[in-house]
Amino acid sequence: MLQSITTIEGLVDRTSYICSPQDNTTLLLSHYWLPINITTAKEGIRKLVSSGTIYKSKPSVKVLSGSGEPMLWEDWINAGGTCYNSNQPFLRSSNRLYPVPTIIITSANWCYRTVDKPNIKYLYSRFKGICQICGEHYPVKKMSI
Repeated sequence: MLQSITTIEGLVDRTSYICSPQDNTTLLLSHYWLPINITTAKEGIRKLVSSGTIYKSKPSVKVLSGSGEPMLWEDWINAGGTCYNSNQPFLRSSNRLYPVPTIIITSANWCYRTVDKPNIKYLYSRFKGICQICGEHYPVKKMSI
């Protein structure tokens, strides 16, 4: 649902949208900046709040701002319109808008713990036919590793 968000809590007028918590909006990148998964707005915020705050001794998750700068949760929600994308998704509470992270990067080690290299059949079944880059469902013949 597209709408114009007026200046609320320092947000600049932009064409953004209020998304549903179940919308797939967030790309999760590994510490090598490779795509791991696409997740929902709710899960993206949950990952950032639980692992990317100043209260953690070593935050393992950061959000990438519109300019590509890694930021912690507190910096992200208080940054104002300058750090957000032009089509930034937001979640609305009763009295506030929360920017949904569109790209999250993790410093944790994510790897396959198998003896054999993953093949297309294994990956297709593991991710239920959903492309890990765009989030769309495709038949196995159109997928690649």
